[in-house]
Amino acid sequence: MPLAPGSRSAALASPGPALLKSVLDRLLAAVLLVCTVPWLLLVALVIWSTDDGPLLDRRPVAGRERRRFAVLRLRTLPPAGHGSSPVRELVRRTCLDELLQLVNVLRGDMALVGPRAVSPEGDDRPDGDVRLLLRPGLVSLRHLPGTHSGDERAAAERYVREWSPLLDLRALARAVRSTGA
Repeated sequence: MPLAPGSRSAALASPGPALLKSVLDRLLAAVLLVCTVPWLLLVALVIWSTDDGPLLDRRPVAGRERRRFAVLRLRTLPPAGHGSSPVRELVRRTCLDELLQLVNVLRGDMALVGPRAVSPEGDDRPDGDVRLLLRPGLVSLRHLPGTHSGDERAAAERYVREWSPLLDLRALARAVRSTGA
């Protein structure tokens, strides 16, 4: 898939940096998953004990090169007829329900930082869009330092051009700060 004009020297367009990003994403995801297992188990126990609905939420999305997969999350929305609880709202507000997406990163379906995942039905990315080269991110590109506009395509082009492990770490740190975790 061709890159946007002027981005031939893009960091992630080269096999070496793309492989490095994939390896670093999976290593960090594995470490984070091991560190968050107690939280995931606690949240799962609370969800399981408050109602009899399914524990997991699997949402179909279109990822890199429009490949379909299911994004994993702990279900925090109450079943029909049940009200929300303060615990569910806290879990949603702090994004603890999304920690299970680290499994998607380990599988190679997602990256730690990347464009937002889109539903297959709502995928309006034109052919040649640089976002099709990237795996959807657990943390969206709006957390990149210096990104203020809602233009994800421009952010993706900049990300492909300027990617470095430090840029990913800075985006992850900004995302953690914004959740208040």
